[in-house]
Amino acid sequence: MTDPVRVRFAPSPTGPLHIGNTRAALFNYLFARRHGGVFILRIEDTDTTRSEARYERQIYDTLRWLKMDWDEAPDVGGPFAPYRQSERRSYYRDAVEKMIAAGNAYPCFCTAERLDELKRQQAAAKLPPRYDGRCRDLPAEERQARLAAGEAHTIRFRTPRFGEIEFRDLVRGRVKVALKNLDDFIMVRSNGDPGFILAGAVDDILMKITHVLRGEDHLTNTHRQLLIFQALGSPPPAFGHLPLIVGDDGKPLSKRLGDLGIFDLRDQGYVPEVLTAHMARLGWAAPAEARNLAELAAAFEVETLAKKPARLGLPDLKHSQARWIRRATPDQRAAALRPFLGDRQPAGLDDRLALFAEEAGTLRELAEKIAALDVPPDFDAAELQLLRTTGSRDVLNTLVAKIETSADFDAAVMTAAIAAAGERTAAKGKQLYQPIRLALQGDLHGPELAQLAAVLGRGETLTRLRRALAAAEG
Repeated sequence: MTDPVRVRFAPSPTGPLHIGNTRAALFNYLFARRHGGVFILRIEDTDTTRSEARYERQIYDTLRWLKMDWDEAPDVGGPFAPYRQSERRSYYRDAVEKMIAAGNAYPCFCTAERLDELKRQQAAAKLPPRYDGRCRDLPAEERQARLAAGEAHTIRFRTPRFGEIEFRDLVRGRVKVALKNLDDFIMVRSNGDPGFILAGAVDDILMKITHVLRGEDHLTNTHRQLLIFQALGSPPPAFGHLPLIVGDDGKPLSKRLGDLGIFDLRDQGYVPEVLTAHMARLGWAAPAEARNLAELAAAFEVETLAKKPARLGLPDLKHSQARWIRRATPDQRAAALRPFLGDRQPAGLDDRLALFAEEAGTLRELAEKIAALDVPPDFDAAELQLLRTTGSRDVLNTLVAKIETSADFDAAVMTAAIAAAGERTAAKGKQLYQPIRLALQGDLHGPELAQLAAVLGRGETLTRLRRALAAAEG
């Protein structure tokens, strides 16, 4: 590439970042770093009714948490500042005036009520919704008189009625559309706010954006923005449209999954490197050995992105997080777990982490298991029925006696005590292990019993065994 690569992530601060738009940020980031380019964070806050400062702050916080640093943005500035669209209105006005003067745009006085009625008529006739061009060719005198009277209006682009618009998509290859299938789209709303299509195109020109990677759902916007680039006499950036993300059933994401925020996943107990590696695989065959952003960037090639929809794969994400927990060092696990434990920092944390490292899928699950270890179990009716069998009581009584007579206590002593209880009572398998696990943990599944008892210690192990026996007698 001869020109320096300049890409942008341009979210609207109208809600938290979710997997879909964050994946777009990630691919732009990887592309920029792969080619030694510039990664720009631009805030598209022209929707004044929905944009909020708290969501803009959350955009910064989310990208920082994911370790995606930027080169130009509202908070750090840059050669093409400002980077917040609400501060760039004069640029959009200049572009619109230029297009109106050249006959490429015009004011539209149609009311919302008229446009709604037009859509109803088109739907009834089974026609696609499309502006009918009523204001497209108004006499100049009438147009000026209505403007002078202050009549509310939008600004529409005058889309040519004939021909095609074609471009080479970095992901999909050649894409073209007949201009007759595009209507005269709105560039400026009736309240004066620039629309997404106009502002994005003007900013891409002025900020010298070379490549745009974004979701496939923006494909129709690209057709319209290419017309704006053409009208303003500017070469367009190269566009690449990322495949849609679908559910594991191959169907469009439900609202619950589609709105799944990055910080929702963080709060469930996923670490940044697991999330970025997973998102990188949503439409790209990222190398399995790539463990961080630098390694992903070194391998990233936009031409290898997939065209078909990418499955969200939440079970795969959880599996990857569980693998991280197992492979992390004790210090890494302890540091990542700290926000989930809060002020609760139980004694013997390293031992507890080792005990449950194979059991937990996320950091939150790990923290819950560690915290639950401090709470003696209660037993429901089915569990009490199991504890009340003669075999269960014999196992627990024998185990208590064996531990009481042991000079020391550790995992090896507990292993020997369990073996002795099994030999004395002739219990084995579930008959031997289930009453012990219920007594110690209140569950029929969990970590290795001898290690669990060692973490609890002799006193607490005996207390829980005796408590289970008392509950069985009750």
